[in-house]
Amino acid sequence: SGFRILMDQGVTGTTSFVGHTTLSGPSWSTILTGAWDNKTGVFNNIFSPVPYNSWPTAINLIEYNQPDVDTAVIADWQYINDIADAGGYPADVNDFVAFDTSWEDTDDLVAQRTIDLINTTSASDSAFVFSYQVAVDEAGHAAGGDSPEYRAALINTSENIAAIMTAIDAWEAANPGQQWTVITTTD
Repeated sequence: SGFRILMDQGVTGTTSFVGHTTLSGPSWSTILTGAWDNKTGVFNNIFSPVPYNSWPTAINLIEYNQPDVDTAVIADWQYINDIADAGGYPADVNDFVAFDTSWEDTDDLVAQRTIDLINTTSASDSAFVFSYQVAVDEAGHAAGGDSPEYRAALINTSENIAAIMTAIDAWEAANPGQQWTVITTTD
């Protein structure tokens, strides 16, 4: 599975800090800015670009400090794409993938566009890619964490991760001495 590939090739952690509102908007804002909701003012899933002027995201910081680094966001939740455009230094590529048939199918499109981006990245370029898949979150809200729908979404996401990792392995093999770093997290 893709999750097993990540675990076998990396470092895993099972602990979680719950020091803020556990909603997607505040959580992704914390992940991307490094600041809790009590600093950013993001307490819900209603997007506002204002907090990212004071609390820049990793994308903003890369774009400001290293504008030659190619930044990209590929996501199927508009909120993530809105974050990518906020803060004065937006991502170079901001690809929103609209719902298509099912969330799993839509996540498959996100994974394929991520793979396409990896495959077209030049070895002479530095890149930062943020790829977001929403099916597991959607299944959890709609059917619960112990449902067949949740299990199916986890399996689909795992398969997408495996496909992305295969693309990275192929890219690294074609570009000796170059490496991608992959960080996987949930909100």
